[in-house]
Amino acid sequence: LDEGWLAPLFRDHPQLKGTVVDGVVLDGDSGPLSGEGLRSIVMERPERFFRQARRLAVPPAAGNAALLHLSKVQNAIRLAADGLEKRLRRSRDVGAFPNTRLGRQLKVAAQLITSDGQVPVIKTALPGFDTHRNQAGIHDRLMKELAEALHAFRVSLSASGHWNRVLVMTYSEFGRRVKENGSRGTDHGTAAPHFLLGGAVKGGLYGRQPPLTDLDAGDLRYQLDYRRVYATVADSWWGLGEGFRGFRGLPCIRS
Repeated sequence: LDEGWLAPLFRDHPQLKGTVVDGVVLDGDSGPLSGEGLRSIVMERPERFFRQARRLAVPPAAGNAALLHLSKVQNAIRLAADGLEKRLRRSRDVGAFPNTRLGRQLKVAAQLITSDGQVPVIKTALPGFDTHRNQAGIHDRLMKELAEALHAFRVSLSASGHWNRVLVMTYSEFGRRVKENGSRGTDHGTAAPHFLLGGAVKGGLYGRQPPLTDLDAGDLRYQLDYRRVYATVADSWWGLGEGFRGFRGLPCIRS
């Protein structure tokens, strides 16, 4: 794919754009933040990224279109990094976070949010759910990391008064099959749960429980199209009022 699902939304609705950047990727690939016109920065380790960005200051390269484009990109990255670094430096104490992969990412996310960094989208990642073998122990560990990191994130932003202004959305490449395979794991499936969290979210279960007696070649039949989750962000959270590619959002955001 050439672009993520957020790219056309940001192109068509300039009001969504951030002051410094449109998105920050704290782990993994750009995913939904990839695409032409999106100003996104990948910085798995902010301190290292800021050091590297400071070395990118270069004078414009006259007379060579390719070098001129490269110098413009480098200077744009440096300016964006400088703006983010200044905002992170003035962020308040965000409290304790678990020293885990996701915990460290969400701590940086909390710092960006509480510093009023005006970054519309922050992407984090927790890999490891492709559990073809020995799923039980791996899955327990991952769910513990997810729960503890999200709990710290909620506590931090509730204390700072930002929780009602933040929406957390999960997504995955694929679900898991119902039946255990021969390696005490599960193989790729076609349905998976998604979570929306935040102070403005009306909690509850949306969609019907997938029946275990009506499978599609061993896969659960999904009850909600994932694009309805995207439509919820576009419609109810950002107030665009146009759905997403013909799908309507879920009634789970308080007005």
